[in-house]
Amino acid sequence: MACRKGAVLRAPCLHVGIHSEEGHLGECANWAPKGARDTAVTSAKMALGRDWAAREGIWRNARRASRPGNPCGLSFVGNALWDLAGRAWGASLSAMLGGWRREVRAYASCSNGDRSGNLSSNEAVAEFFLGLQALGFTGSSSLLQ
Repeated sequence: MACRKGAVLRAPCLHVGIHSEEGHLGECANWAPKGARDTAVTSAKMALGRDWAAREGIWRNARRASRPGNPCGLSFVGNALWDLAGRAWGASLSAMLGGWRREVRAYASCSNGDRSGNLSSNEAVAEFFLGLQALGFTGSSSLLQ
């Protein structure tokens, strides 16, 4: 995918919502590649009747059950379970993962930029990353290191 001003992406979107018995909701929605829906449905079935806090076990069982399907669908259920945990516990993902960082460096990439012709030369790539650097990005490419 490449982004440019005025572009419109018409792609299937998948939305997964997981409700707990306590009334909490975890959600994940995003663009979904072909086959992700079927894997998400298989994964969601693996979560039914299980303790939602056992995210790792649900994800591992779903991964085994969904082979050889598109693994992208697993991430929708996994992300929805993490969202559910954060909402139920009133904690951010950062806090649930240890919470010691207050800031995270943003990373910028131009992968596939050449496919639509918008970064088709070394000069265009350098200009792109220098523009990001001017915006405050510090982690973007070996060009800036």
